[in-house]
Amino acid sequence: MDSSTIPYLSDFVASQKFIMGEWFVVPHEGAIYNRFHAEVKGTLLNGYRTIGTSWNGMRVHIMHHRAVWIGANGGRVPEDETLQIDHINGDKQDNRISNLRLVSPRENCHNPHAPSGFYRPGAAHPRAKLTDEQAEEIRRRWKKTRTLPKGRGRLTQRRLAAEYGVPQQQISMILQGKAYPPAAEAEKGAA
Repeated sequence: MDSSTIPYLSDFVASQKFIMGEWFVVPHEGAIYNRFHAEVKGTLLNGYRTIGTSWNGMRVHIMHHRAVWIGANGGRVPEDETLQIDHINGDKQDNRISNLRLVSPRENCHNPHAPSGFYRPGAAHPRAKLTDEQAEEIRRRWKKTRTLPKGRGRLTQRRLAAEYGVPQQQISMILQGKAYPPAAEAEKGAA
């Protein structure tokens, strides 16, 4: 049996380690030490430090930054299980408490300092296939052909997708303004 079958067991175990005095944290260093004053370092997993430990015969993997946050907060586990611990500067190795904050998943994805954050609008996204200009051109062409009868030059999302080499869903998102924000919205955000 391992901890992956029990949600949030890792947070509970980290909390118990601090409360029982097996671990202590030095918040300004972002370091955890055991009762023998040896640093609990862990290993790297997807860029994050992970601590492997045993609890009641189970192997438990604890995210180091979550353990630092829990330890710095007196062993308190976040009450809302959906909340995440965000690295403010985007550096997954920087576990100093001054660089950690409790946020919603949405806030975590929108961290502007994350080097390859999940949310980057339009062409700024690391995997963007189109430029912002191409997205504007798609909107312009779509709007221009809306008055034409079907089959008489009216563009379809499928045809635009084939022309630009992107999935039809991407064209739909662009036309709805959910992907590649329209230029008017982008200018408002910059002002």
